[in-house]
Amino acid sequence: MLEIISSRTGHPTATLEGIHLHSAYDPAAEAERFIKQIIKDDKPSTIILLGAGLGYIIRAVQCKFPYAKLIPVFYSEEISANCTQKASFFWHPGQTQTLLSFLRDHINELDTEGLKILEWPASAAIFPELSKTANRASSQLLKELRGSIFTTLSAGKRWIQNSFMNFISIDSTLCTNPDSRIKLPIMIAASGPTLERAAGLISRYRNRLFLWALPSAVFYLMEKGLLPDLVVITDPSYYAMYHLHPLAGRVINLAMPLSASIGSWRIPGKIFLISQDNFFEKALLEKAGIRAPTILSHGTVAATAMELALKLCNSEIFFTGFDLCYEDIKSHARPNTFEFFLQNTVDRLHPFQSLMYTRAAELAPAVKRNNNISVRSSLSLETYAGWFNNLSEDVKLKVYRLNPTGITLHSMKEIDTSAMIRHLNSVKPLISHKPFIDRKQYPGREERFSKALKLLEDWDLRVKKAMDKITAKKSIDPLITEPFQLSLAYYIDPGSLTETKRIFRLKGDRHAARKALSFLEKERNFMQSIYRKIEYMKAYDRNLNS
Repeated sequence: MLEIISSRTGHPTATLEGIHLHSAYDPAAEAERFIKQIIKDDKPSTIILLGAGLGYIIRAVQCKFPYAKLIPVFYSEEISANCTQKASFFWHPGQTQTLLSFLRDHINELDTEGLKILEWPASAAIFPELSKTANRASSQLLKELRGSIFTTLSAGKRWIQNSFMNFISIDSTLCTNPDSRIKLPIMIAASGPTLERAAGLISRYRNRLFLWALPSAVFYLMEKGLLPDLVVITDPSYYAMYHLHPLAGRVINLAMPLSASIGSWRIPGKIFLISQDNFFEKALLEKAGIRAPTILSHGTVAATAMELALKLCNSEIFFTGFDLCYEDIKSHARPNTFEFFLQNTVDRLHPFQSLMYTRAAELAPAVKRNNNISVRSSLSLETYAGWFNNLSEDVKLKVYRLNPTGITLHSMKEIDTSAMIRHLNSVKPLISHKPFIDRKQYPGREERFSKALKLLEDWDLRVKKAMDKITAKKSIDPLITEPFQLSLAYYIDPGSLTETKRIFRLKGDRHAARKALSFLEKERNFMQSIYRKIEYMKAYDRNLNS
C-alpha cells in the first residue's frame, strides 16, 4: 500500500513495501541531480518520463528544458493523483487507453529527433512489471516511428507523385453498396508459407467466404484457381503492381490509396479508393468529390486490409498465410513472383536453394525454434508483429489467424483447419454478392487535369510565401508552425527537415533558417517536376484525340 509521508525538508514523499519513491531528506534536490546526471549537456526536444513519481522529476525537467515536449508515464493511478506537478498530458494505469496507444497519439516521427527516454529508478524497483511493460511499449513505438521515417525517406516523394498520377489516370471508381454490406466472413490471404495449407479449404468453401488478397499472394492463388474478390494494395513501388501481372485479362477490383503503385488501369477491374489521411491524398480526394474510408498507414498492407475489413464487414475476419516469419529459408507460399528474380541468377555455382538460403540469412537473420519449426525473423517483421500484438479488445473478438506457425500474436485468436471447417459449415452460402457498386459522381479526365494543376500551383505559392517570411524574419517559424508546410516538408524530404530541427535545437533560428530555405527550394523543384509531367500527359491526350 502506498504511504505518503513528509521528507525532512517538508516536501511529500512516498513509500511502498518499504521502498522510498523519493528521497526521505530532499526529493526536489534528488530529482535535479538525477536530471543533470542523465541528460548532462544535451538539449532534448522530447522527453518520455517513465515512472514519473510525485512530480519532482517533472518539475526538474520543466525548469531545465522549458521548450521540450514532456510526456510523463505514471506506474500508479494513486501516485498520479498525488502528483504535485502535472504536464499537458500524461498516462497512468487507470486510463482505458493502452500506454502504447497513448504514446502513438502524442509522439510523431519528427519527435524522435532529440528524443530522450528516462525512467525513475525507484519507480522501476517498486513496479517491476509495469516498468517492463512501459519499456516494451516505448521500444515498440521507437521501432514503428523509425520504420516510418525510413519508409518516408525512400518513398515520400513517390507517394505524392503516385497520388497525382493515379488521380489523373483512374477513370472510374467504386463505392460501398448501401444495400449489401459484406455478410460473409472475409478471408485475407497473405503470402506466408501456411497459405499453401489453406488453399484446399478456401477452394472447397469458396462460396461461403469473401476472399481478399494481399498483392504477394495473388500469383499463388491464381495458380490454384482462386480468383480474389478484392486485392488490397498500398505499396507505392513498381513491384507491388508487378505482383498483379497474373491478373492480366481478369476482372478484379482493387482497394488502394491514391499513393499506391501506378498502373492499376492495366487491370480490367475497378478501384475502391481509401484514404491514408495524409494531406495530399485528402486534397485530391476532395477535388474528386470522394469521401473515402480513412485507414491510417501502418507500414504493412496486412494492417490496412484488416482495418478496411473491420469497417465493411459484420462477420468474422480470418487471416491465412499471415506468418510474420520465414519457415526455415522459405518466406512465401510457392510459386511466388519474387522467385523469378532469383531463378534468373541460378547457375552451376549458385543453385536455387543456395540463393534462397543466402537471401533468408540476409533479410531475416534472427533464427529460433518455435512449435518444432525453425523460423527466421527480422526487425521489420518483429515491428509488424509488435503492432498486431496490441490490437484493441473489440478487434480481438473478430479477427483470427488460420493455422499460424512460428510467431505468436497474443492479440489475435488462432483457429485450426477443423475448427474453420465447422465454422464455414454454419455459414449460409451466397450466390450473388455485390458489396461494391460504381460511383456515379466522378470528375472527367479533363477536369482532373485542371484540378491537379491548380492544386500544385497553390502549393507552390504557399511554399514561396513561407520562404519569403523565413528570409525576412531569419526564423523557421513559418515552417514549423504551419501544419501544411511541416507535412509537405516531411513527405518530400524528412531527412532535411529532421536536420533543420536538430540545427534549430542546438544552434538556433538563424542557422536553421539557411537549411530550411535550401530544402524548401528543392520542394518547389519537385512539385514543378510533377506539374510538367501532368502537362505532358495533358498534351499527349489532346494529340491522341485530335
